[in-house]
Amino acid sequence: SAASGYFQSIGYPLPPATNPAEHFLDLVNADFSSSQEVESMLQKWKQTEIESKAVSMRDTRENSKLDQKLTRNIFYEVQVMFRRHALLMIRDPVLYFGRFVGFLMVNCVFGIVYIAAREYTQDQAVNKLWVSAWYIGVPSNFAVVAVYKLNSELKSIFIENKNGMGSAASYIIAKTMLVTPILFLFAVAALGVPGYLIQAFPAASFGRMILLWTVQIASWESSSEALAALFDDAVVGMMVHTGWWFLALLFSGYLVPLADMFWPLKTFYYVLPYSYYVRSAVYLIFTGEPWEACTDSTTSAVCVDSTDGIAVLEGLGRIFPLVSTKDVYWRDCGALLAICLVWKVVAVAIIVVKAGRVSQIRNEKLGQEFITAPLGNTSYAAGQAQVDEEAVSEVSFSC
Repeated sequence: SAASGYFQSIGYPLPPATNPAEHFLDLVNADFSSSQEVESMLQKWKQTEIESKAVSMRDTRENSKLDQKLTRNIFYEVQVMFRRHALLMIRDPVLYFGRFVGFLMVNCVFGIVYIAAREYTQDQAVNKLWVSAWYIGVPSNFAVVAVYKLNSELKSIFIENKNGMGSAASYIIAKTMLVTPILFLFAVAALGVPGYLIQAFPAASFGRMILLWTVQIASWESSSEALAALFDDAVVGMMVHTGWWFLALLFSGYLVPLADMFWPLKTFYYVLPYSYYVRSAVYLIFTGEPWEACTDSTTSAVCVDSTDGIAVLEGLGRIFPLVSTKDVYWRDCGALLAICLVWKVVAVAIIVVKAGRVSQIRNEKLGQEFITAPLGNTSYAAGQAQVDEEAVSEVSFSC
């Protein structure tokens, strides 16, 4: 019945009491019809087929755009991403809860090893510096786990982005909202019991120490995210992170003094985070409690006849030039925050670029853009007449 209607629409109605199959075959057979009529019918059929596919593609694109408007509301996407990744954190606790427990246990071990340093006697001044350095040094290296986990997570995000199921922006916003408070919990785990119970840090310094430690670990979290996004192979990203961590130790200022470094290697001292943390952490710890005066310099590397923490810091500064007798806490926090933000911007840029590439690949599969005139006069630019069936199928599936 459809064939009869079509042939009638192009001027070849089916005569009464005629076998339809024989009639249609005769129409396209050069022995019964002129070659001009056969060619005309073939051209009309081809034009009809193109118009049909054009309408189908247009409807598919319009439906796809409508679905995207309904599903790609950024607030809705962020809400979905937030719930999903919160659930993933619970189901797979290694990345966050596992590190929380790890920070607590590792730093408790360091606190017990340096148990004598809890006393404010000047023979323990050097050990107090080392325990404050260890309290951030080892936990920051745990961020290598984040490189591996985030690499796998980002691959899933890119696949979802390619299939039109979500955007990179919603992922970035949701994860930032989730992870930021967790970093403060990390600080409480790393310093609460190990620092303020075992090592007897000054209670008045708790808030400032928590903020300092949080901003420091945030810089490592951001660098891990950037490396996870940059390298397709997670192992390569983990090796780069480990190398970066060793550079941070080497150019921290308390292993090799700044004065002994030379350009351009001295740059690492300024762009790596440990020097900023250790300088301010030591200042807060040393100036928060009175010290026992020292009169016999043969019994201690640091020995000043004073109970003032500033005086003890001055004596410690002769061994570790990194140490400052001035309160540069907010300057150091600002430097750490700047390092964190630079890494975060790098991570976001890489994620957005990679997500854009997979989206572009998906869009290219939709075929060349077509120009639609009024039906019956649809035309295509050169090279646009063929419709990519695979793209149509993919769009239909994603919709």
